[in-house]
Amino acid sequence: MTLAPLVLLSVFGTIDESRYEMGLRLRELDRAWTQNSDPVRKKAAVQSVSNAVNGFFQNRTQDVCISIDQAVATLAGAKADPGLGVTARFAPFAAGEPSTLRLWLSYGDAPVKVTVNGETFTIEPGVETRVALSEEAVVRAGARTIRLEAPPTESQAARLSRLKESEDPLVRGLAEQALTIAGRRSEVDSHFAEILKTATALATGETKPSEVKVVHWAKEGPTIFRARFPDKWSEPKTVVIGLHGAGGSENLFFEGYGNGAVPAEALKRGWAFFAPKSAPRAAGDCLEWLKKVYGFAPDRVFVVGHSMGGGIALGTHTLEPKPAALGLFAPAAANVPGPFRETPIYLAVGAQEIPMLKDNAMRLADRVSDDSVVKIYPDCEHLMIVADAARDCFRFFDGLGNSQAGR
Repeated sequence: MTLAPLVLLSVFGTIDESRYEMGLRLRELDRAWTQNSDPVRKKAAVQSVSNAVNGFFQNRTQDVCISIDQAVATLAGAKADPGLGVTARFAPFAAGEPSTLRLWLSYGDAPVKVTVNGETFTIEPGVETRVALSEEAVVRAGARTIRLEAPPTESQAARLSRLKESEDPLVRGLAEQALTIAGRRSEVDSHFAEILKTATALATGETKPSEVKVVHWAKEGPTIFRARFPDKWSEPKTVVIGLHGAGGSENLFFEGYGNGAVPAEALKRGWAFFAPKSAPRAAGDCLEWLKKVYGFAPDRVFVVGHSMGGGIALGTHTLEPKPAALGLFAPAAANVPGPFRETPIYLAVGAQEIPMLKDNAMRLADRVSDDSVVKIYPDCEHLMIVADAARDCFRFFDGLGNSQAGR
């Protein structure tokens, strides 16, 4: 099939790189970081990653994109090429309208040649190229390859609209999330077809809620979360709850943080993993939902948290059962509350951490229990600490044994 650009739109000064664009790049960075075993390249990339973090908190989204791309190139041992500035996404779904792929340069002042499913286009600075496309898009631009899920069909969108009216809150929530993804209003662009399939099976009774192993979107009280369940639970039945840092979301542990390193570690042990939108009551809401849908409370709970989420994790001592241990990655906290003074804690911080957070972590290290572990990771900063420390944290949990159940 031959593709042709529908229209070239002058958008100079109007393109706004959103969380979606940053999210695509963050996933590339997490894959590059976790697959790289060269400490020299990692050390060289640290400053670019730190720049991305600073840019994010200052709401400089274009600078975030540039810094992440520079880090990815450094990890690959290459120079950042113009193709890294290319951004692609499907336009929001609209009934009766053709599916449209949008292409533009997030930064850069020179034209860039790209291929879309094998067809070549030239992307001009300050100009958006739109291509009619109703299938999966594979965009290649220099060192960058972007794969985007096919947009929904008219019939799929109609099915989701009907499912959105379901009396079942799980079905309703899944349909709502799928429509959000289809409309490209979400910060993630994957799993549309899978969510639709799950929601349909639940609505028809083909699948029971307790049989769903991948929950892409659910809500309990005010808490939105994602969850993964093992194919076979190990004993004692264990749930790990991950609390993201400031500016993150329920997607971060699955789509980022070492390319989903934390849920992967939990699942391979036969444990369930929940990632809520971080808030003081979020962990409790996850366990309440588990009780309602699956009909039981876990025997054991571990809570992990990054940055702000690490601070919130230190407030989860009221959970039932009380967390058997905590995993804290560069936590935004400097003190251990009384109920956790005897609880084992794995405390990880990067050697290149933000000075204030590093100082807090060192003060926290003086207050943890004797059976806790504190580790400083060389050539690591704020964002990549979860990727570098996840496996060690779970090995620490393993070493606690089953005696921690219900502690």
